[in-house]
Formats: sequence, structure tokens, C-alpha cells
Amino acid sequence: MRCILKNGVFLMWRDNGFVLERHDVLIENHILCGLDENSYANRVYDLAGRTVVPPFFNIHCHLGEMFYREICKQNWSVEQYLKYTEAENNNLSSDEREQRWNISAQQTLDELMSYGIIGLAAGRSALPCRKFSLYNMCGYPLMKSNKLREFIPSLERFCLYKKMHESSACHVGILLHSLYMTDEAMLNFAHKAMLAGASFFTVHISEDDGTRNKEIAAYKMPPINILDEFNLLSNKTVLAHCGYTSQEELRLLAKNYANVAVCPVSNEYLGSHMPDLYQLEKLSIKWCIATDGPATGRTLSLTKQTACAKEKFPQIEDGIYFLSITQRPAEIFNCQYYTGRIEIGTDASFNIIGKTYINAKDMLADLIQDKATYQFCRF
Repeated sequence: MRCILKNGVFLMWRDNGFVLERHDVLIENHILCGLDENSYANRVYDLAGRTVVPPFFNIHCHLGEMFYREICKQNWSVEQYLKYTEAENNNLSSDEREQRWNISAQQTLDELMSYGIIGLAAGRSALPCRKFSLYNMCGYPLMKSNKLREFIPSLERFCLYKKMHESSACHVGILLHSLYMTDEAMLNFAHKAMLAGASFFTVHISEDDGTRNKEIAAYKMPPINILDEFNLLSNKTVLAHCGYTSQEELRLLAKNYANVAVCPVSNEYLGSHMPDLYQLEKLSIKWCIATDGPATGRTLSLTKQTACAKEKFPQIEDGIYFLSITQRPAEIFNCQYYTGRIEIGTDASFNIIGKTYINAKDMLADLIQDKATYQFCRF
């Protein structure tokens, strides 16, 4: 199947910057395979000057939270939220928990796609994302909790899980819930799994002052130092939140090229801090904007998340915010078909804005501040 998108204005990455270019795009078997080629096509779509941008990648999300969306209260501590959800799960049978999780996952993915998101990182994401044909970083989840008791720190079990689910669209790694809801055996296992070929390692770190105090109490040192002790800091590491991380810890992240997933609305809703994006930029720490789950994150729109972050850190350029929901997570994901850019050889999925823009700067300003209306389209 070949199709052509005519008269589109495409956001392109040129010489380390964004520009808008008018192109006719040739697509074959869902892959962008040519620009401005006179070629036969089964169908031709006239975009009539509409602006086209790459779809987004959500580097930190939860698929099982939808049932708690209306229950999670503003300014709850993370501990209050976890206490409530753990009690709820303990009252359910394993079959009931699984059924709820599957319903929540489907609803979450439906909503993510409505906001132009083509990929995500979440625990147990492989099967639901396969049904939706979404790219995903599937976390093998570890947590001292009844709801995840079938996931144990066994290298044999992990390698089997990875073999079952790994594909060009799904990369399998290790998801530790947190340092205070895991133990040394899980941390040692995570290191061994990374050596055995896990695609990434991710964990919640210092989400609020209460969780940070628990992290320090559990291991008698700051949380980033704990991860360093267990050799879990690298360019494959994604640390969620990091709102209460010290300067010394940030320098340790920078030294090891670790990445940070920033969840602005979630932090604001729960009354906690975002990390200082100016400091992350100054230290050349790669950060990505993410949604968190639908309960604490409230919205699964990445442009609503960037708008929240932009309000707090206005001096960061809109192009940097756009990179944080496209190219930066794509570099961590490392998939040939999704690069966060519009280029030959990549997935022919786009967010199409119902407006023609003259320059990239104005378009990015509207998009990052959630003022642009767009539709997710797959060809």
C-alpha cells in the first residue's frame, strides 16, 4: 500500500534546530520512504498546508491507575496514595486485580493515543501495547506488594519474559518501584539483569520529601548514591521525578549520563517539587517530560504537561520542551522506526495541526503551551 501526503508543512530537524518545510511525502507499508518524489500511489491525501509534527513518546506512565483517578486527592502524599491503592488491591482476588488492570490499561492507552502519543514506558506494557501497535519500553516490575508477587528477582524468569516480549517495537527492561519498596536482593538482581541485556532500568526517586526520607533511612545514604553503589547509573537509566535531589546527586547523574523523567502535573497535584530544569540543563542531564499515571498525573496529554513546566521554567526554549517529548525519549528507547523526527525510514505516524504556520518558533510556542489543536494520524 502506497500513499502520498501532498501540500503538508512538516516540522523538520535541520542543523540542530527546527524548521518548517513544505513537502509531498511518500509512504509505503506504513513507513515514510520518500520526499517530493513523483511516484505512483494508491491514495493521495491533500493536507492543504496543515502543519505536521512527529508523534510523542511518554517516558514514564502507569497503566493500572485509571480506577483511582477520581479517588486520588489533591495534596495527598505519595505514601497516602500508595497506602490506599495497596489496601484496595489486597481486597481483590488475583483474577479481579488482573481484570481491573487490563481494563485500566486499555482505557489509558486509548487516552494516550488521543493525545498524539505513539510510545510509552510502563510496567507490563508489552501485551496491551501490541494490541494498539504502540512502541513501548516494557518494565519487568519489582515491588514488595501482593499485586506483583508473580514478578520475582530471578534472572531466569526475567530472561524468559524478555524473550517472550522483546521486539523492534518493544524493549524490555527493569522497573523498580522505589528504593523503599524494594530491597538489596532486588537491586542486585537489577544490576545482573542489566548485564544480561535488559534494555533499560527505571525507578521512582525522591518523589516527595517523605519518600526521600524513607529512601535515606533504608540505606543510610542519599538515593542516587545508593543506585551508584549498585552500579545502576548509566545512559540506560531513567529516574522518575527527582524533585528533592541534591546538587551532589545531580552531579553524579551527569557523570553517569543518567536520564530524568519529569512529571510536572503529578508533582503539582501532590504538592511536591519538580526538579530544577535550569540545573538539569546546566549539568547537561537529559530530561524528558512525562505524564505519570492518570490518577496522580491527572492528564495524559504531554502538551498539558509541557505547558505546566513552561509556566515554572519559562526561560527554557520551546524547542527544548519539544525535544523532551520526542527526540530525547527516542534516543533512550533506541528504535530505528521511531526517532522523534520526521525522516525517511521511520514510522509514518504524525500529529497534524489544523493550522498553517509560517515559522517553527510560533508553532512550537502554541504546541508547548497546549494552544494548538492536533490529531494523531497513522498512514
